[in-house]
Amino acid sequence: MHATALRFVRTPKTTPPYFVLSSVSTPDKTKPLDNTQTAKDFVFTTETKEPSKRKRQAKSTLDLVSRDLLEWLEIFGIFMSKDIKELSSEIQTGIPFVTFITTLCNDDRIRGTNTKATSPAAFRQNWSKCLQYLREDHRFAEMDTRHLYDLEDLIHGDVTVFLEIVADVKVVTASFRPFTDRIDLLTNRKKKSEQAMQKKGISTDGRSTYEPFTIEKPPPPVPHEDERWPYPDDEVDRLQRSLIHWLFTLGVLPHEALQEGGSLPTTIDPIVDGVRTGVLLCHIVEAALRVKLTRQFEPKTEAMKRHNIAEAVKKLKETHNMSQRCVQHTDVESILHGDRVTIACLLEDLHRVVDKKPPHLSNEPARKQHPYVPFDDDTLYPAAPPQPQPVPAVQSPQPLPLGNQTRANAVAASSVAGTNSAWISASGFMIDDSTASESTMAGRDAPDIYSALDSVMANLPALSSTGPTVEPTEMRLDVPQPVEPFCGDVADPIPFMSTSDPTLDFIGPPVINAEESSARIPRSQLAITNGVTAGGLGTGSEDPERHTLNADGEVVVPTEGFILAEWMARLGVRVPENQFFLESETIPEMADGLILVQLVEALQMADIPNVSRAPKRRAEGLRNIRLALSVLEDNPRFKDPAVTAEDVLEGGREGIIKLLLAARKAYPTKLLKLYKDQREPRRSRA
Repeated sequence: MHATALRFVRTPKTTPPYFVLSSVSTPDKTKPLDNTQTAKDFVFTTETKEPSKRKRQAKSTLDLVSRDLLEWLEIFGIFMSKDIKELSSEIQTGIPFVTFITTLCNDDRIRGTNTKATSPAAFRQNWSKCLQYLREDHRFAEMDTRHLYDLEDLIHGDVTVFLEIVADVKVVTASFRPFTDRIDLLTNRKKKSEQAMQKKGISTDGRSTYEPFTIEKPPPPVPHEDERWPYPDDEVDRLQRSLIHWLFTLGVLPHEALQEGGSLPTTIDPIVDGVRTGVLLCHIVEAALRVKLTRQFEPKTEAMKRHNIAEAVKKLKETHNMSQRCVQHTDVESILHGDRVTIACLLEDLHRVVDKKPPHLSNEPARKQHPYVPFDDDTLYPAAPPQPQPVPAVQSPQPLPLGNQTRANAVAASSVAGTNSAWISASGFMIDDSTASESTMAGRDAPDIYSALDSVMANLPALSSTGPTVEPTEMRLDVPQPVEPFCGDVADPIPFMSTSDPTLDFIGPPVINAEESSARIPRSQLAITNGVTAGGLGTGSEDPERHTLNADGEVVVPTEGFILAEWMARLGVRVPENQFFLESETIPEMADGLILVQLVEALQMADIPNVSRAPKRRAEGLRNIRLALSVLEDNPRFKDPAVTAEDVLEGGREGIIKLLLAARKAYPTKLLKLYKDQREPRRSRA
């Protein structure tokens, strides 16, 4: 056996031992073992060896390319020293780079940075946030990431890493085309350029005008807006009008979007600017889905606007039954740049979700789809109900001729002959028509209208003495009076209703669940028959006793209970089928507390916890009422009408009406303010 011995040399704990074979003698197996060979000939010794550290050679001076980069930073107001040591100390703080990125990207500041940092922890925070900004911002998506994780090198003031990052940013912002090794490429081209200039005798002193070689890719062709609509051309206008009226009913249409006279616009152009900032889009999503979003109400930068739009789009993508074209093809940048097609399709999909309609199928071919336009022309401008016509005393055997002049001649001739069917509004008397000639009624030549009127005026005493007398104020026309269009250009199926209480003037709500309730008043018959101005909203001074028509055509004067029921129905509360349930002395429908709970949830835009949705006992209804009242009392604008939960449980009409009025005043809507501003113009202070 050969003896081997290992001799270990003690080394410091920080340095790992390295084993080195110092001398090895291989014995010859064919020869007998020589007794002279000892263990010293087979000894492994250990030696300490320092590991080779990769150190970056610090430059003593800056080359021309580095000077060009520092001069490029001066364009953005960043003046840095040309000395290596001073430049390294400036790089450690991270303040120049923070100022450079915020100026380049036109942002106010990068969140988490401090331009007045004095501690090493603040320096590290500046560089960490800047590198994270470059990694996550979409404008630097094509930037080389080789130095975006070298945080320690930048904290220690590595000039080379800093200049390479600046060069990467410069190339990306110049052409948006990344290079593999930009610094080496620029250095080689700079050297070749200097050699060529020296051969030609051109001085290379002073600032270099060298620019990196870039190839700008042409932008992709953008199809025209008319080609990107998924609907035929004739239905695009209907879609825009329907969306505008839907936003108007939600109460989110800005007052600035209205045209002169208070009429609604016919396109979505007036709301594009509000959607671009994201504020109006978030407001629409909150009002439609009854949610709360985190947004900037006055965005001043593109990043804030992009954040608002992203919050709204994210909520829409999480909404159930949302169309696939919204989930997959909605781009935040397209909305930020005001793409009308994207905005209209997004609002239409949201309108479908709110109305619980099936979404668009993604496999539907373009130009064969039909938009969702529930607010079409027929519903926006409903026809006035037919006016009851009085039955004439004696029916004429044949109709009057169609021509205006012939009709007037026939009326005049029948007046001369003594008719009972022709009432003259100017004089206000009636003439018997028993002797009307058949030739006149058949449309033949009749006497001249002026001579006929002279004959009538000449026979006035005789006719008035023999025939029946009528009051001069009465009037009857054979031709029905033309009905003025409902509300002018801003016709809405929801009428204005006025009462003695000015706080109850509001636009009546649309009927909820009209299919289930046949006893309610149809929306098409809720129309104002008088007191409407040409501007479209009416001032209330034409006819203070406005009225509506019910399903049977009877005149209904709205009262406080009816108006409050319509207001609750507009908010989405499931009111009873009888809309006059608040007019009875006792209101048992409020005993379970569900109507009050739904009203408070609609006003608060949040669910009330621990509510019994199917109360079967009196105690559960009382508990629901108390929960709703506690939420109302938390609102500082709610003025307690001294109504207890027991009063609501008993169904006392007076207490319930006071409670509903106080709740309505505590939650004023923008729609109410909009209509009051238009109905009652501001009076200048004398």
